Amino acid sequence: MTALQAVHRITKRKRLNSQSIQVTMKTGGRQPSVFNVTEKRVHMISIEIEHIKSFMAGFLTGDVCDQFMLCEGRLSMGTVYEFDGKMMKDFYDTDEWEILKEYPYIPWKMEKQRIFALIKGKKTPLSFQFVLMLAPKRMEAFLLKYNISDRPQEIGGLFLNIYFDREHLKCTTGVSRNTFVPDKTLETAWDEEITIFLKGR
Repeated sequence: MTALQAVHRITKRKRLNSQSIQVTMKTGGRQPSVFNVTEKRVHMISIEIEHIKSFMAGFLTGDVCDQFMLCEGRLSMGTVYEFDGKMMKDFYDTDEWEILKEYPYIPWKMEKQRIFALIKGKKTPLSFQFVLMLAPKRMEAFLLKYNISDRPQEIGGLFLNIYFDREHLKCTTGVSRNTFVPDKTLETAWDEEITIFLKGR
């Protein structure tokens, strides 16, 4: 059973309408999904993960989020750890930086083992929140996949926010633009991409 083969509580929020729509989706049985993210006004979804241990195993020790970078994070245990994912050029030698210079933030696949070392143990963290951003090359592929006309330099970032509070694990989407654009095709496509992405985990 994957992390999303149970019932998920998914909330759609509309920018132009404060009303929230609760939608239930089942992926493990024969009941068809009633979840639809094609409406252009939908700009963010929040997905609650039911199988927390399964998802966390893939997140921290697998390759579930290796296409993302770590923008920032906060981990609350016996003390609070805060993470700033901005790349520090002076730390790397010339050859290393030649590979890493395309990343404004540290790739998650480089940082996840350090964070896992902090989290692993008998006691569950009080809470954590990690803000992940899609890597630059992955963004180009995403725009091409959905035939989106926006140029990469016009987009501040495509985000996946992961929040845990000991009882619930939630993933939310986010899009940052460098200029205001009334059309929400990009936001809708990103919501759809993350929904498909999480369904396969």
